[in-house]
Amino acid sequence: MHSEKIAAVLFDLDDTLFDRQRTQPAVLDGILRELPGLFAGLDRREIANAFYLSDRQGLDIFNQGATEDEVRLGRSAAFLRLLNLPPDSAQLVADEYNRQYPLVGRPVSGAKQLLAELVHKYPLGLVSNGFADMQQAKLESLGFAGFFDCLTFSAQAGFRKPHPKIFQQAACKLGLTPVECLYVGDSYEDDVLGARAAGMKTCWYNPEGVRLKPGSHKPDFEIGALSAVARLVLRE
Repeated sequence: MHSEKIAAVLFDLDDTLFDRQRTQPAVLDGILRELPGLFAGLDRREIANAFYLSDRQGLDIFNQGATEDEVRLGRSAAFLRLLNLPPDSAQLVADEYNRQYPLVGRPVSGAKQLLAELVHKYPLGLVSNGFADMQQAKLESLGFAGFFDCLTFSAQAGFRKPHPKIFQQAACKLGLTPVECLYVGDSYEDDVLGARAAGMKTCWYNPEGVRLKPGSHKPDFEIGALSAVARLVLRE
Protein backbone atom coordinates (compact mmCIF):
# COMPACT_ATOMS: atom_id res chain seq x y z
CA MET A 1 0.00 0.00 0.00
CA HIS A 2 1.25 3.50 -0.79
CA SER A 3 2.48 5.51 2.17
CA GLU A 4 2.15 8.98 0.59
CA LYS A 5 -0.73 11.13 1.75
CA ILE A 6 -3.68 11.48 -0.58
CA ALA A 7 -3.72 14.87 -2.29
CA ALA A 8 -6.65 14.33 -4.70
CA VAL A 9 -9.50 11.88 -5.27
CA LEU A 10 -10.52 10.78 -8.75
CA PHE A 11 -13.58 8.78 -9.76
CA ASP A 12 -15.02 6.60 -12.46
CA LEU A 13 -18.54 7.67 -13.51
CA ASP A 14 -20.74 4.79 -14.71
CA ASP A 15 -21.82 2.49 -11.89
CA THR A 16 -19.57 4.36 -9.47
CA LEU A 17 -21.33 7.75 -9.29
CA PHE A 18 -23.98 7.31 -12.00
CA ASP A 19 -26.25 4.30 -11.46
CA ARG A 20 -26.57 2.86 -14.94
CA GLN A 21 -28.61 -0.16 -13.83
CA ARG A 22 -31.35 2.00 -12.29
CA THR A 23 -31.25 4.46 -15.17
CA GLN A 24 -31.85 2.02 -18.03
CA PRO A 25 -35.48 1.15 -17.11
CA ALA A 26 -36.29 4.86 -16.92
CA VAL A 27 -34.72 5.39 -20.35
CA LEU A 28 -36.86 2.64 -21.82
CA ASP A 29 -39.98 4.12 -20.25
CA GLY A 30 -39.13 7.47 -21.84
CA ILE A 31 -38.60 5.97 -25.27
CA LEU A 32 -41.92 4.13 -25.14
CA ARG A 33 -43.69 7.25 -23.95
CA GLU A 34 -42.25 9.43 -26.73
CA LEU A 35 -42.49 6.86 -29.56
CA PRO A 36 -45.70 4.95 -28.79
CA GLY A 37 -46.62 4.24 -32.40
CA LEU A 38 -43.36 2.48 -33.15
CA PHE A 39 -43.92 -0.13 -30.45
CA ALA A 40 -47.72 -0.39 -30.65
CA GLY A 41 -49.07 -3.89 -30.09
CA LEU A 42 -45.84 -5.33 -28.74
CA ASP A 43 -45.61 -7.02 -25.37
CA ARG A 44 -43.91 -4.85 -22.73
CA ARG A 45 -41.78 -7.72 -21.45
CA GLU A 46 -40.63 -8.58 -24.97
CA ILE A 47 -39.68 -4.94 -25.56
CA ALA A 48 -37.73 -4.81 -22.31
CA ASN A 49 -35.85 -8.03 -23.04
CA ALA A 50 -34.85 -6.73 -26.47
CA PHE A 51 -33.82 -3.38 -25.01
CA TYR A 52 -31.54 -4.87 -22.36
CA LEU A 53 -30.02 -7.39 -24.76
CA SER A 54 -29.27 -4.70 -27.33
CA ASP A 55 -27.79 -2.54 -24.58
CA ARG A 56 -25.40 -5.34 -23.59
CA GLN A 57 -24.45 -5.73 -27.23
CA GLY A 58 -23.82 -1.99 -27.42
CA LEU A 59 -21.55 -2.14 -24.40
CA ASP A 60 -19.65 -5.01 -25.97
CA ILE A 61 -18.87 -3.11 -29.16
CA PHE A 62 -18.10 0.02 -27.14
CA ASN A 63 -15.52 -1.94 -25.14
CA GLN A 64 -14.06 -3.18 -28.41
CA GLY A 65 -13.37 0.42 -29.43
CA ALA A 66 -16.34 1.21 -31.69
CA THR A 67 -17.06 4.84 -32.55
CA GLU A 68 -19.92 6.82 -31.04
CA ASP A 69 -22.09 6.45 -34.13
CA GLU A 70 -21.37 2.73 -34.36
CA VAL A 71 -22.38 2.20 -30.74
CA ARG A 72 -25.45 4.42 -30.73
CA LEU A 73 -26.88 3.39 -34.08
CA GLY A 74 -25.79 -0.22 -33.66
CA ARG A 75 -27.52 -0.51 -30.30
CA SER A 76 -30.77 0.96 -31.63
CA ALA A 77 -30.67 -1.12 -34.81
CA ALA A 78 -30.19 -4.28 -32.74
CA PHE A 79 -33.09 -3.26 -30.48
CA LEU A 80 -35.42 -2.91 -33.47
CA ARG A 81 -34.13 -6.04 -35.16
CA LEU A 82 -34.82 -8.14 -32.07
CA LEU A 83 -38.43 -6.90 -32.20
CA ASN A 84 -38.75 -7.42 -35.97
CA LEU A 85 -39.27 -3.69 -36.45
CA PRO A 86 -38.02 -1.73 -39.49
CA PRO A 87 -34.37 -0.65 -39.19
CA ASP A 88 -35.05 2.76 -40.75
CA SER A 89 -36.22 3.95 -37.31
CA ALA A 90 -32.83 3.29 -35.69
CA GLN A 91 -31.72 6.91 -35.82
CA LEU A 92 -35.02 8.05 -34.30
CA VAL A 93 -34.62 5.60 -31.41
CA ALA A 94 -30.95 6.52 -30.95
CA ASP A 95 -31.79 10.22 -30.77
CA GLU A 96 -34.50 9.60 -28.19
CA TYR A 97 -32.19 7.34 -26.16
CA ASN A 98 -29.52 10.04 -26.13
CA ARG A 99 -32.04 12.68 -25.09
CA GLN A 100 -33.58 10.60 -22.32
CA TYR A 101 -30.43 9.08 -20.84
CA PRO A 102 -29.00 12.07 -18.96
CA LEU A 103 -32.44 13.48 -18.12
CA VAL A 104 -33.60 10.41 -16.19
CA GLY A 105 -30.19 9.48 -14.76
CA ARG A 106 -30.03 8.10 -11.24
CA PRO A 107 -27.07 8.66 -8.91
CA VAL A 108 -25.45 5.83 -7.01
CA SER A 109 -26.60 5.97 -3.40
CA GLY A 110 -24.49 8.41 -1.41
CA ALA A 111 -22.64 9.84 -4.42
CA LYS A 112 -23.71 13.47 -4.09
CA GLN A 113 -23.20 13.50 -0.33
CA LEU A 114 -19.70 12.09 -0.77
CA LEU A 115 -18.68 14.61 -3.42
CA ALA A 116 -20.08 17.49 -1.36
CA GLU A 117 -18.04 16.32 1.62
CA LEU A 118 -14.77 15.74 -0.22
CA VAL A 119 -14.78 18.88 -2.37
CA HIS A 120 -13.95 21.05 0.66
CA LYS A 121 -10.68 19.22 1.28
CA TYR A 122 -9.49 17.69 -2.00
CA PRO A 123 -9.30 18.48 -5.69
CA LEU A 124 -11.60 16.01 -7.44
CA GLY A 125 -11.22 14.46 -10.86
CA LEU A 126 -13.15 12.17 -13.18
CA VAL A 127 -11.72 9.59 -15.58
CA SER A 128 -14.22 7.94 -17.92
CA ASN A 129 -14.27 5.81 -21.06
CA GLY A 130 -17.73 7.14 -21.89
CA PHE A 131 -18.47 9.54 -24.72
CA ALA A 132 -17.69 13.08 -23.61
CA ASP A 133 -21.01 14.69 -24.57
CA MET A 134 -23.10 12.08 -22.77
CA GLN A 135 -20.86 11.94 -19.70
CA GLN A 136 -20.91 15.72 -19.38
CA ALA A 137 -24.70 15.72 -19.70
CA LYS A 138 -24.98 13.09 -16.96
CA LEU A 139 -22.83 15.15 -14.60
CA GLU A 140 -24.88 18.26 -15.24
CA SER A 141 -28.24 16.55 -14.84
CA LEU A 142 -27.17 15.02 -11.53
CA GLY A 143 -25.72 18.29 -10.28
CA PHE A 144 -22.21 16.81 -10.10
CA ALA A 145 -20.38 18.93 -12.68
CA GLY A 146 -19.40 21.68 -10.26
CA PHE A 147 -17.59 19.31 -7.95
CA PHE A 148 -14.79 18.39 -10.36
CA ASP A 149 -11.55 20.20 -11.03
CA CYS A 150 -10.75 18.06 -14.05
CA LEU A 151 -12.65 15.79 -16.41
CA THR A 152 -10.72 13.26 -18.49
CA PHE A 153 -12.59 11.37 -21.21
CA SER A 154 -11.02 8.61 -23.29
CA ALA A 155 -11.90 10.08 -26.70
CA GLN A 156 -10.08 13.29 -25.84
CA ALA A 157 -7.22 11.64 -23.95
CA GLY A 158 -6.41 9.24 -26.77
CA PHE A 159 -6.33 6.30 -24.36
CA ARG A 160 -9.00 4.13 -22.76
CA LYS A 161 -8.99 2.65 -19.30
CA PRO A 162 -7.22 0.49 -18.22
CA HIS A 163 -4.35 2.16 -20.12
CA PRO A 164 -2.27 3.94 -17.45
CA LYS A 165 -1.78 7.06 -19.56
CA ILE A 166 -5.38 8.20 -19.19
CA PHE A 167 -4.96 8.18 -15.40
CA GLN A 168 -1.59 9.90 -15.65
CA GLN A 169 -3.10 12.62 -17.82
CA ALA A 170 -5.77 13.24 -15.17
CA ALA A 171 -3.17 13.56 -12.41
CA CYS A 172 -1.17 15.96 -14.58
CA LYS A 173 -4.25 18.15 -15.09
CA LEU A 174 -4.46 18.47 -11.31
CA GLY A 175 -0.76 19.35 -11.07
CA LEU A 176 -0.03 16.16 -9.15
CA THR A 177 1.83 12.90 -9.59
CA PRO A 178 -0.23 9.71 -9.77
CA VAL A 179 1.10 8.46 -6.45
CA GLU A 180 -0.59 11.42 -4.76
CA CYS A 181 -4.00 10.42 -6.12
CA LEU A 182 -6.65 7.96 -4.97
CA TYR A 183 -8.82 6.48 -7.72
CA VAL A 184 -12.29 5.11 -6.96
CA GLY A 185 -14.07 2.84 -9.43
CA ASP A 186 -16.30 -0.20 -9.72
CA SER A 187 -14.43 -2.12 -12.44
CA TYR A 188 -11.56 -4.23 -11.16
CA GLU A 189 -9.98 -4.54 -14.61
CA ASP A 190 -10.49 -1.00 -15.90
CA ASP A 191 -10.33 0.99 -12.69
CA VAL A 192 -8.27 -0.90 -10.14
CA LEU A 193 -5.69 -2.45 -12.45
CA GLY A 194 -5.51 0.62 -14.68
CA ALA A 195 -5.04 3.13 -11.87
CA ARG A 196 -2.61 0.79 -10.12
CA ALA A 197 -0.48 0.53 -13.27
CA ALA A 198 -0.46 4.34 -13.47
CA GLY A 199 0.90 4.54 -9.92
CA MET A 200 -2.27 5.67 -8.14
CA LYS A 201 -3.72 4.37 -4.92
CA THR A 202 -6.83 2.36 -5.69
CA CYS A 203 -10.23 2.02 -4.05
CA TRP A 204 -12.48 -0.68 -5.49
CA TYR A 205 -16.17 0.10 -5.14
CA ASN A 206 -17.51 -3.45 -4.94
CA PRO A 207 -21.09 -3.36 -3.64
CA GLU A 208 -21.81 -6.88 -4.93
CA GLY A 209 -18.93 -8.35 -2.95
CA VAL A 210 -17.25 -9.93 -5.99
CA ARG A 211 -14.32 -12.10 -4.95
CA LEU A 212 -10.98 -11.82 -6.67
CA LYS A 213 -9.28 -14.85 -8.10
CA PRO A 214 -6.33 -16.17 -6.08
CA GLY A 215 -3.16 -14.31 -6.96
CA SER A 216 -4.96 -11.17 -8.16
CA HIS A 217 -3.53 -7.79 -7.23
CA LYS A 218 -5.50 -6.40 -4.33
CA PRO A 219 -6.68 -2.78 -4.33
CA ASP A 220 -5.40 -0.52 -1.59
CA PHE A 221 -8.98 -0.25 -0.34
CA GLU A 222 -12.18 -2.13 -1.03
CA ILE A 223 -15.59 -0.71 -0.12
CA GLY A 224 -19.22 -1.73 -0.41
CA ALA A 225 -20.72 1.76 -0.01
CA LEU A 226 -19.49 5.11 -1.31
CA SER A 227 -19.77 6.69 2.13
CA ALA A 228 -16.74 4.63 3.12
CA VAL A 229 -14.53 6.76 0.84
CA ALA A 230 -14.92 9.76 3.13
CA ARG A 231 -13.93 7.68 6.14
CA LEU A 232 -10.81 6.53 4.32
CA VAL A 233 -9.50 9.88 3.14
CA LEU A 234 -10.78 12.38 5.68
CA ARG A 235 -9.01 10.55 8.48
CA GLU A 236 -5.64 11.42 7.00
